[in-house]
Amino acid sequence: MLMVFLTPMQLPNSLCHFSRACSYNTVSGAAKQKAMYDAKRPHYVGAATDNSFHFDAELVETVINKMKLGKAAGLDGLTAEHLHYSNSILPCVLSKRFNCMMAIGRVPTSFGQS
Repeated sequence: MLMVFLTPMQLPNSLCHFSRACSYNTVSGAAKQKAMYDAKRPHYVGAATDNSFHFDAELVETVINKMKLGKAAGLDGLTAEHLHYSNSILPCVLSKRFNCMMAIGRVPTSFGQS
């Protein structure tokens, strides 16, 4: 491994590329970025939104309550009891997470393991 030590006089010159890389951190730079976005936005074509796969907190809570208790934990170490006796906010959080996964079309790879 090659170690390079800079003198205090060399340091400003070695960091000058950061000012070019971060040049959009200005009002005019942000305006340029917004103009580019506004020009491209009308031509954007994304996946159609389909509410048939929408998860709500009530659905998630119903599924959690129907899970059989006393079963072995999964690879993550969680049992049905963990979900069943968790804070009442969990179904809301999980429904948001599931909806995000559906929106982007990706799930964690570990979801396919058992």
